[in-house]
Amino acid sequence: MQYNSSWDLNKASTYIYITKSAGNTVASGVFFKFNNINSIFLITNKHVAMGAEAFTISLCSSIDDATFGYITDVSRKAIFHPQDAVDLCLVQIDDLKLVPNNITFDELLSNVIHEDMITSQQEAKLLNYCEDIILFGSPYGIYDTRNNLSIAYKGITATHAGTDWYNNSHFMVDVPAWPGLSGSAIYLCTPETMSSFENTKLLGIFCKSQYNPHSAPGTEEYIHLGKAIPAYKLLDFKNVL
Repeated sequence: MQYNSSWDLNKASTYIYITKSAGNTVASGVFFKFNNINSIFLITNKHVAMGAEAFTISLCSSIDDATFGYITDVSRKAIFHPQDAVDLCLVQIDDLKLVPNNITFDELLSNVIHEDMITSQQEAKLLNYCEDIILFGSPYGIYDTRNNLSIAYKGITATHAGTDWYNNSHFMVDVPAWPGLSGSAIYLCTPETMSSFENTKLLGIFCKSQYNPHSAPGTEEYIHLGKAIPAYKLLDFKNVL
């Protein structure tokens, strides 16, 4: 069987259980590291972190037990993208409280996406209108926390990833787009980009499920479309870190 990097990309993704006074909810995220910055960050969406008291995230580890990280004071620790319209945020995870208590950071096996894996704006402009993609996330909170395995969806870019849709800071993707996928990493899925973890190309971060705009209020019907923030927008954070 020919290797592809889907296992490695899965290990870079995580389920997020969000504690909020307005009501607990779920989302997705991905671990990320900038060049020349020692900290590791959790990437998700602004709307996920706003008003959040705590995140509980699933982690991959070498122990024979489910492993979690607990982040407190999320709304204070979250670093929001400097542009209001860009639904991205970072949460530094260097001070995670690990569960079970006897686990050490050396036993964690979660992968981390690096800055060099970002699809640049110039690269995005050269892409075809429809490109094959793969997304890892936890729709409706469906996630194997015992083995730290997310749900994978394959699809295509529904609009050009290098062009802002309606002059907004996102493009559209054709995947099963359900609540809980906010913060999911989207990668180019080609034989070259999936041939090794080092060849990974992070294309975007899922931010919102699209519903039928003609459905009656309170009966929103989700359709096979979602919005994604271009991955190159993550580079804007380097000016505020």
